[in-house]
Amino acid sequence: MVDHDRPYCVEEFPDGTRRITTAVYWRHQLGGEAHCLARFYSLPEGKRPVVILSEIRSNPYEYPLGLDFSAAARALLNILRKLGETVPDAAIWVLHHGRFSYYDSLGVEDYGVFDLRGEDGGNLDELANYRRLSSREAQDLLADIPKSSVEDDVVKAGLERIVYW
Repeated sequence: MVDHDRPYCVEEFPDGTRRITTAVYWRHQLGGEAHCLARFYSLPEGKRPVVILSEIRSNPYEYPLGLDFSAAARALLNILRKLGETVPDAAIWVLHHGRFSYYDSLGVEDYGVFDLRGEDGGNLDELANYRRLSSREAQDLLADIPKSSVEDDVVKAGLERIVYW
């Protein structure tokens, strides 16, 4: 356990990929407590690490992940440091939305990337550094990482109170 006894899951895959799944909690810039699902993928030699932060519907609607992405990233970096893991500057930081994000979601998964640099998750203007990915770009980006569903990963991260239909 780490980060106030919150669960996390470390998985090793035959190709050398390592996935760490956890919940991330932080004080949102708009004033309240926020949380998201985080998955860090350390990939085999020569491939850029990927960090996916998923907006989940148990997070208060008024504190969206996309408006405070760098703070969530810094909170994740703190968790990973406690696990002895570092996230290189070359990592790809992904914002992920889908049917698990909002009750009024249309069920379509949506991905975008933030350009984060620096050990502290960067100080950035998220709106200037965010780029939404096309379906093809998202498929290409995620092709090398082991597949898992948000529904399964919220349980690994101790967020099972999210109800799906």
